[in-house]
Amino acid sequence: MTRITINGELRTLEDWEKESGVPADTIKERHLLGYSGSILLLSKRDWRLSDDLADAEPADDYEKAIRKMIKAEIPQFRFDIIVELCRDIGLGVFKPSALRRNLSRGNQRSAVLTNTMNEPADGGLLSFYGPKGKPRMSWMKERADQWRRWQTPYEN
Repeated sequence: MTRITINGELRTLEDWEKESGVPADTIKERHLLGYSGSILLLSKRDWRLSDDLADAEPADDYEKAIRKMIKAEIPQFRFDIIVELCRDIGLGVFKPSALRRNLSRGNQRSAVLTNTMNEPADGGLLSFYGPKGKPRMSWMKERADQWRRWQTPYEN
């Protein structure tokens, strides 16, 4: 019996299904794709509408440019992290990066890979720690937070 938390309420999938009318398998599939909150309980019709709206127009120029650069589909919470990253480092730094190439190939794990010494691998989120390779503490903290959220999007 699988239990998930939606909007701060922990229940079984079957309980969520009874309340919303959305099949438990659908809720579980959406949850595994990285969605959270009330969107898990949308009917199929409302889900398609929200999907169409999300695909219709990215909110700003950064999102439009990043959508063009990353060919593979990634969950929205991870896309948001990439947008945050690009606002810091700039699209010119992101475009030739190993991270962008790996994400375009569908390799989402590359963003958080570490080497055998438990150091961040080149091309991961933690390799962007300051302008022109000069560490900046505020950037390092942001990258660490993004790295954590990339792996565990539901924890506070």
